[in-house]
Amino acid sequence: LYTGSFQEGCVRCWELSPPLPDKVPRLRGEIAVGGFLNDVAALSPFGLLTAQSAGMKPQPGESLRTWNLKQTPFRPTKRAQVNAILDQSEGNAALKDSTEASGGREAVAPAAAKSTAIVSKGDTGEGEAIVDSDAFTAVDEFGYLGQSKMVYLHYRGVRCISLWPRPGVREVTPHVAATVSKDVLAVSKIGMDGCSLMEAQWQQADPHEMTDVNVLKHGDADKLWTGDNGGRVKYWDVNASGRGIVADFHSGATGWLSGMEIWEQASMMC
Repeated sequence: LYTGSFQEGCVRCWELSPPLPDKVPRLRGEIAVGGFLNDVAALSPFGLLTAQSAGMKPQPGESLRTWNLKQTPFRPTKRAQVNAILDQSEGNAALKDSTEASGGREAVAPAAAKSTAIVSKGDTGEGEAIVDSDAFTAVDEFGYLGQSKMVYLHYRGVRCISLWPRPGVREVTPHVAATVSKDVLAVSKIGMDGCSLMEAQWQQADPHEMTDVNVLKHGDADKLWTGDNGGRVKYWDVNASGRGIVADFHSGATGWLSGMEIWEQASMMC
């Protein structure tokens, strides 16, 4: 399972299987992406695509990066192999033991009882030590960035990524990635290596008249839906003539559009 944090600008990897006895996901590590993270997509079991806002004056390629996890692991393999966030029940048990040891008097909970620091266990599983969560961040952030590949499509921060076929269906491998920013809407094929993007096969500049676009969703292989901060929705066809706009309408929303779900067969949108 991959999760991303906008403000921390990192992607974290969690191990969910095999079923863990304490039912707590194990943190495998994290990668700093060099900006405020807006979206992340798994192109393959070892390929990631991250979309970020890289600052006030981003350089070309900084807002969209591909990662080969075989070259850029979430953390060095020499570090601890199994990681978990301390279970709250363990903290309560520690507090109870401390209270009983003090003769029933109210006791101050030890650091381990309250901490959400990461527990690190060695290969042998014998003993454990609490380590600072910063230990899971790349030691040299710029070294990690140097191992990623910048995709030169957008100048402004990339807000959304949409894959097709949608990876939510089992045994389906995406082969197309669409990305959108305030300045460009583009569709690119995923490389045969599963961790890169080929040159964009279709793109349009200024998709929403210099308005931030927060929604991007595939309708099918050739159709795209986008939505912006003004509540406007656009329907795109990459095979249509001109700019490819099939429909352009206002959603009636009084605020920003932040998400969209589509059921093409039922002609429904949410």
